[in-house]
Amino acid sequence: MALVLAAATMAGWSPDVLAQGATPPPRPGAAPSRVLDGEALRATGLVSLGELLARLPMAGPGSARDAHFGDGSAAVDLRGLGAGRTLVLVDGRRWPGGLGRASRGAFDGFAFNRDTDLDSIPLAAVERIEIHTGATAAHHGSGAIAGVVDVRLRRDFEGLQASTHWGEFGQGDGRRQRHEFLLGAGGERGHVTLAASHVSEAAVMAGDRAISAVPTFGLPATNSDFVGASRIGPWPRLFIPGLGQQVLIPGRPGTAPEDFRAFDAGRDGWNFAPSAQLRAPSERSALFMDGRYRLSDAVEFHGQAHFNARRSEQRLAAFPLAGGVLVSTSEFRNIVIPAGHLYNPFGVDVTGFGRRPVELGGRRSRQEVGTWVVDAGLRGVLDLAGRRLAWDLGARHGRNERQDQDLGHFSASALARALGPSFVDADGTPRCGVPGAVLAGCVPLNLFGPEGSITPAMGLGLAQVVQSLAETRLTSQWAGLSGDVFERVPGLPAQFRLGWTRRRETLTDTPDAFANQGLGTAPFRASSAGSQRVDEALVSLDAPLWAGYRGLHLLSVGLDL
Repeated sequence: MALVLAAATMAGWSPDVLAQGATPPPRPGAAPSRVLDGEALRATGLVSLGELLARLPMAGPGSARDAHFGDGSAAVDLRGLGAGRTLVLVDGRRWPGGLGRASRGAFDGFAFNRDTDLDSIPLAAVERIEIHTGATAAHHGSGAIAGVVDVRLRRDFEGLQASTHWGEFGQGDGRRQRHEFLLGAGGERGHVTLAASHVSEAAVMAGDRAISAVPTFGLPATNSDFVGASRIGPWPRLFIPGLGQQVLIPGRPGTAPEDFRAFDAGRDGWNFAPSAQLRAPSERSALFMDGRYRLSDAVEFHGQAHFNARRSEQRLAAFPLAGGVLVSTSEFRNIVIPAGHLYNPFGVDVTGFGRRPVELGGRRSRQEVGTWVVDAGLRGVLDLAGRRLAWDLGARHGRNERQDQDLGHFSASALARALGPSFVDADGTPRCGVPGAVLAGCVPLNLFGPEGSITPAMGLGLAQVVQSLAETRLTSQWAGLSGDVFERVPGLPAQFRLGWTRRRETLTDTPDAFANQGLGTAPFRASSAGSQRVDEALVSLDAPLWAGYRGLHLLSVGLDL
């Protein structure tokens, strides 16, 4: 429930009621906090809504598209309260929930944040963006604690328009392109707008910028005590009973105990930053259609259709092959490299180990996301008891479908076999197991040597490609009625609005067996499905009470329930 008291200068209004539907024009105190013009947004040279809104002063850090822990989607975070507390609407209606990853930690699990992906809304179709951060956001419920971002799409464009944009950073990377096509035509009874766009953004590597080339800018890149360097790099870090933590001496082959020394956290950290992206690449194609047709002088049909396809990829440093006492997860903590391993130079069991297999490539996450939205409805006017009332009713169906492919993860069981007992057979071929009990399909893994000691054949049996399919659906219906009830201030009648909305949202997530059972380095994720149905009703009154009294231009009271 919200009560708004506003005083301001206000002019009269004469809206096209059929175009407005049952939504009355804003009164003082109900106007958006900020309105962004679509043409001005496109003229900035930026290529996505997410990037544009992230630059607003009111946008918090959650608005940025994070290449390190991101997944190609872009959300908006008003006031720094989290993107989940900012409601995103398109033409005043909810958009299908996103499928952004809420957790990308090594062993932290996996969840969907369902924040709306702004990049699923084509910039070519945007007329304006209204941002509400005041009391007018209250009637949207708890999802709008931080505010409301309402993206209004083009409806009245006439003619043909084509545009292209090309740009890159001064360093010669991060190339971005945007190509748009817009067509609009109309007559006395109807109008149609068609838009198409294609956007591509190239990657920027973190190592190509001084501010991101080290874990903590301005501090040593190899200190793992307090500046963020990784304690596991592309060389072995081992725990040897009686010796403690050992690390390979640079330039040594790792074939004898003398090739190792005690681990020093102050200088033996690894600078992982250059292996990751500062900006992740993305490619998006979109189609948009808006149409309306007046069935009579008092009734109009309207409809919209949207399609957006996105391909994106993120790259991170190679995932550590770690086990024993150096990790906490049971699948890897139980792995010990025995004294009988082919490459173990210590002659005793190695009870803790860690090494990044950079020879096998880093982690890569790829997404293919499709967004479909269709809505249709009727709106019009009617006369009741001498008053003109506006009404509207309609329905929207939307769907987000996402396919994920994560590369650079490893199987715990395969790692245990590759680090178990091993030997060289009579043909000079390294084998897993013992003579007479060879493990087929396994190549002994050399974690004791410097970078380059892990061959492609060693990694072939370890690597796992994790795949998944997820989907959200949104179905909503609505009806509304609005009009004037009385007039206390000449020319400014009090207005009411009655509204009802029903929406149903569903989510399904189907990962493959590797993630579903938590058998490796990929975050554990069980198959899941869920749904919710919400019925909402709105009663709104906006009543101007006084005008031109002792310097007070206008006193207006608004009530939203």
